[in-house]
Amino acid sequence: MPSTTIYRIFLLLILLTSLIGYLSWGNQQSAFLYEVEIDILSKAIENPFDILHPMILLPIFGQGVLIFVLFRKKLNKKWIYVGIGSIGILMFFILFIGLLTRNMKIIASAIPFTFLSLLTLYKIRTAKF
Repeated sequence: MPSTTIYRIFLLLILLTSLIGYLSWGNQQSAFLYEVEIDILSKAIENPFDILHPMILLPIFGQGVLIFVLFRKKLNKKWIYVGIGSIGILMFFILFIGLLTRNMKIIASAIPFTFLSLLTLYKIRTAKF
């Protein structure tokens, strides 16, 4: 049985890189995903119905799943796939927008998550835990 420590490190890095996604819109407006997430979660306390959108709920759900997996004794591949996939929908959409608009800041913010996710999924595909 391989050590799960390296997989836990990868999952932690995936969580961290999911927070550095960069968004840019309108006239000189931009934000990192961690800023948007803090704003969304603070608004959810006041009115939870304001955040009922799949592009908001899925990544937050995915982050919660990966945090849950990190603290379990035994890793579960299915939950890792669900967590990465849920966050990945938003991050790949950000990467796609960056490629379409040729905005290097947006592209560069999505590449770490994309690389680590694909590497992790490749590694756990054959792992036995």
